[in-house]
Amino acid sequence: MNVFSDMHHGDLYYSLSLLFEKRLGWNLYCPMGKEWYNKGYWNYNLTEPVIDQYLNMRNVEPEKDGYHKWLDPNRETYRKAITVEQFASMPIDIIVASVTNHIEPMLKLQRELKRNAKMVLQLGNEPGYWTFNIHNLLISLKPRPLPLPYNAVFYHQEFPLDIFSYKPPGPEEGDEKSIKNFMNCLPQTVDKPLWYLYKDILPEYTWKMFGINGEHGIIGTIKEIAKEIQSSTFIWHVKAHGDGFGHVIHNAYACGRPCIVKKSYYKDRWGETLLTDGDTCIDLEMANQETNLEKIRAYSRPAEYERLCEKSYIRFKSLVNFDAEFEEIKTFLERLV
Repeated sequence: MNVFSDMHHGDLYYSLSLLFEKRLGWNLYCPMGKEWYNKGYWNYNLTEPVIDQYLNMRNVEPEKDGYHKWLDPNRETYRKAITVEQFASMPIDIIVASVTNHIEPMLKLQRELKRNAKMVLQLGNEPGYWTFNIHNLLISLKPRPLPLPYNAVFYHQEFPLDIFSYKPPGPEEGDEKSIKNFMNCLPQTVDKPLWYLYKDILPEYTWKMFGINGEHGIIGTIKEIAKEIQSSTFIWHVKAHGDGFGHVIHNAYACGRPCIVKKSYYKDRWGETLLTDGDTCIDLEMANQETNLEKIRAYSRPAEYERLCEKSYIRFKSLVNFDAEFEEIKTFLERLV
């Protein structure tokens, strides 16, 4: 089976690769070349730098069986990339739109080049509306009633648990207490002052701000991200616009590391299910600043910290089961219309 998907989010695309290629043994292809944009099959962003970033892949190697191999350096895996011409000449069984503004371009692609391909919409962010022209919905959001009888499955986007794995806190975490941010563009968020306020009051902690526009830059690979999470005391994840699925927050709990959050930002999202103040997180909205500072210090003491880490990991394991969800996704794929 050959599956084609647009590509707008690296972790999402990687999760699709784990599903279609690793678990099912199928082929997953993504677009390569500006012709996808010129022909109206891709419109994730209409600015030249972004079009170039996503479609003009560098260092690709042509393969004999009709695609180009491109190394994804962050996840240390290869993607299969194809041109419009290659897409038109090969059998395609499923077309996936992974962002809502690609619904019409992907339907146009099906209509003009692959009329027999099944259409799937992957929803990883709240779209603001829930009626779609695609009737097969792969939804990595917290379950909710749907307005029409779609063929749908709710699931968590998979990531490698051999990399994001639980390590009980050891002496090294106690020796150097740290609070780390892995969210992109923290300096541009409404809660930027909170970071610097708590950082100034808690100089006994090492503070690191990773991600786009972060003071400590972008971490290269997911293995390096996992290592930084595992060596953290708390993960600062105060994300005002919330997450759709939320890879960082799920990565943190897979590693058994509690987060500092504003829980209201995760209302009706998967992240909300992971968060219990005093057990798996510190919810800054549950108390005033003075009490929150006391909680951070108290929960950093070895016995309390070990409790939070263990409860964080247990919460993740109780809520996320990629193997069980794969069985549900297989049933969903068998029902494609």
